[in-house]
Amino acid sequence: MRIAFPLILGLALFASACGGAQPQESPEPAISTDAADNLIPGQAARNVALQTEIRSAGNDCSKVVRTFKQGVREGGDVWDAECEGGQSYGIVSSADGSTEVLECGALERQTGTACWEKF
Repeated sequence: MRIAFPLILGLALFASACGGAQPQESPEPAISTDAADNLIPGQAARNVALQTEIRSAGNDCSKVVRTFKQGVREGGDVWDAECEGGQSYGIVSSADGSTEVLECGALERQTGTACWEKF
């Protein structure tokens, strides 16, 4: 009995060491750049704010999928926003807090610069 206990204990330790290896798990897939951009809180909030402005001006926009800050014009920021489906708008925010939403063609006629290009 004195020999049996250490022998059983040794076999138990040996068995647990053999089966203790952790299985290899596949790594998680890498997140795409577009998906990572959407995780940035400022980007998501900006997309929603621009979508709200576009829709409040009477335009259809189910989701803003791309934004671009064109620059500052006459003291206000000009942002371009592309909606899901491809329609693009320029959103001009004035220093007094008002905003104007223009289709990109109208924005280009007004500013002389096409959407998606820096002033």
